[in-house]
Amino acid sequence: MNLLSLCMNPSVDRTMDCPAFDVRSANRVRFVRDDIGGKGINTAVLASRLGAESILSLLAPEDDRERISSFLRRENIAFSAVPVPGRLRVNLKIRTGGDMVEINEEGAAVPPQAAEACSSALENAAVPGAFCLLTGSLPPGVPEDHYARLIPRLRRKGCLTAVDADGGVLKAALGEKPDLIKPNRQEFTRLTGLRPQGIRECCLSSRLLIARTGIGAVCLSLGGDGAVYVTKNEALYAPALKVPVRSLHGAGDSLLSALCLSLSRGDDTRTALALGCAAAAAAVSLPGTEMPLPEDVKTLFSRVRIENVDI
Repeated sequence: MNLLSLCMNPSVDRTMDCPAFDVRSANRVRFVRDDIGGKGINTAVLASRLGAESILSLLAPEDDRERISSFLRRENIAFSAVPVPGRLRVNLKIRTGGDMVEINEEGAAVPPQAAEACSSALENAAVPGAFCLLTGSLPPGVPEDHYARLIPRLRRKGCLTAVDADGGVLKAALGEKPDLIKPNRQEFTRLTGLRPQGIRECCLSSRLLIARTGIGAVCLSLGGDGAVYVTKNEALYAPALKVPVRSLHGAGDSLLSALCLSLSRGDDTRTALALGCAAAAAAVSLPGTEMPLPEDVKTLFSRVRIENVDI
């Protein structure tokens, strides 16, 4: 089955590990890792590793276009790279103890015609029944309703849409009733104004959002507490697996990619959520924003427990 991803704002994810971090003095780094990333690239990589025909449409800064292309070819991803001026933005993640400081560049401004070419490439590759993942931030020059305007075009092609974004970008997309959204706790609060406490309350708040907006489903990622998956008829909870944590990033992208791939293959929602949570657990056990390998996900899949939530 195909899984399509859109990446409008790719990056270099630079992870640094500092034994201690003090803004008033020099800090020594004991570990540095660079990964080509951005949510759309991450979801495309995992889908390919899990055996999907992974298709990616992205904006590729010209200074790093060959670097990006070489990486995607190694990952067996079919991609359309629309050139834009500049270089890859850098997302700096400084880990010190159990805390993470994150400093993300905004990215270079994008011409409107390049943004439209990128979206058109995704639309042209869309096939009925496939999930199209619209994820991540939008670069300067691209309006907040970019995903919202793309959703009806993909729906006309018979595709399902999933949105993983924040702020005004996510709020605008809700107006076009995507089939799935995947916020984390903070994004959910910014979107709804709600701060649900406990699993049942998270499910109730997600159900309320579905009733209010007409979206298909909410997969709310809860970090160390796991994830819930809610539709108008179903509410499921998957507690997080206990694994060694080497990175706090990439879990959400892994969850979304594996979940949507499983659903597009016709798996039931319990199986899909279990696969997504296994992929998320595998991702946090890896350094940087490296995506897990299929054997990592398979090993953890049997350990995931799915519970019904009565709401």
